[in-house]
Amino acid sequence: MLKHIKLQQSAVFDSAFDLGFESAFDLGFESAFDLDFDLAFDSAFDVAFESNSHVALPIVRGGKWIRKVRV
Repeated sequence: MLKHIKLQQSAVFDSAFDLGFESAFDLGFESAFDLDFDLAFDSAFDVAFESNSHVALPIVRGGKWIRKVRV
């Protein structure tokens, strides 16, 4: 005759699993958000400077402004 055995997970296992899953999700979300933000910022920065390539940017050496050069 077969007996059905009820398996119970311990509260410690549940807590550890929840904490691990939550940490992994948070880390993945933060990494993806940071990467997307960095890519968007870099793209916007590149577009801004490509469209405004006539703007002269100051060059700094040793903490002093020495001249402006067209980019």
